[in-house]
Amino acid sequence: MNFLPKKKRHFALAGDGRLSVLAEVLRTSTGIPTHRILAMTEGVVSDEAVLARLLTSAGEMKGRISIALPLSHFETLSMPLPLMPETSIGRALPYHLGKALSRPLKEYVYDWQITQRRKEQLEVGVFLYPEKSFQQMRKQLAEKELEVTNMEPDVFAAFAYLGRDGRLSPRETTLCCLLWPETISLAVYENGILALVRTVPTSQPTTPFGVVEEEEESVPAEEVGEEAKAEPTEESRGLLADTEVDSILDGFDLGGGGGGDGGDDSGLSLEAVDLEGAGDSISLEMPSDDLLGEAPLAAPAANSMIWPDYIESVTLDIMRTRDYYVSVVKGEAVKNIVVNGAEDFKEELQEAINGSLRMESSSLARAALGADCPTSLIAISIGTGMRW
Repeated sequence: MNFLPKKKRHFALAGDGRLSVLAEVLRTSTGIPTHRILAMTEGVVSDEAVLARLLTSAGEMKGRISIALPLSHFETLSMPLPLMPETSIGRALPYHLGKALSRPLKEYVYDWQITQRRKEQLEVGVFLYPEKSFQQMRKQLAEKELEVTNMEPDVFAAFAYLGRDGRLSPRETTLCCLLWPETISLAVYENGILALVRTVPTSQPTTPFGVVEEEEESVPAEEVGEEAKAEPTEESRGLLADTEVDSILDGFDLGGGGGGDGGDDSGLSLEAVDLEGAGDSISLEMPSDDLLGEAPLAAPAANSMIWPDYIESVTLDIMRTRDYYVSVVKGEAVKNIVVNGAEDFKEELQEAINGSLRMESSSLARAALGADCPTSLIAISIGTGMRW
């Protein structure tokens, strides 16, 4: 008769803005986690009806659960603070956030991490999420005996997945690009922290990749002018033109970074992404019980793109992120590029990245992780759910 306590099960809740998935993350003898999809449905994870459908379809569950959402679901701020002990940052942040936010701080739960240390100040990245939405999810999950232990933007889960897969080196800077139906999440990892994160509202074409789209009426060859026959410009090939090199900051909406240093422990303590295996934790503050607001979503761009244009746009955003990190943040040169969500057009995107950046790219997941659920969502679920 076995009287040893059973190990708690670990679950993950993730979404891409249109599709939501609930999975169980399982230990293996090799140390590389695997998964089991319990439920999947259309809609946003934070929607009460969507989460209810997932929980009903999944059946009986009990254990711990982690949540990963696209970076666009969080409001991000980069806060400069005077030099102070790390233990004092959690007490100082509410004052500074109160001045920076357009709504009362009590309407949010938030995380923070130190992203840069300068001679006379600190740079602190702050991730905020509407308290009403978080509390509603936590209440529904608690009814299924699921304890929320971690909630994070997708980029943290992605780098956790890479770390467990043995593909992160503290000596090499890595840029990760996560492609979702309506947004792109980008982050740069260096020296054990996410030193830069940004989200870009870019909608994917509605036509499935590989489906031939209706072509415009062709123009007879003799009517084509000399200008149309000219060599393609640098921009049309996915390269930054000379006029763009000096304006890489245009439209560069940056949020705070994330990584190694933790927040104040006065609120509900949720385990942070442990990129180095050190087990450091950060806290998610719970200012009040006044539940207001919904998750802020980046407004998607007008969806008039075709797939070649979309692939070029993704390549340019990777390039701009790399150039900004090196020239403005003064970080080390990016050595690795990892992409998630390009399963259907992997070769085309790799060719574009190689042609524009002269760099090879790799996929977050080395191989397909399932037939019934997008590999991109499974990888994020495993990344956020493997908090043993």
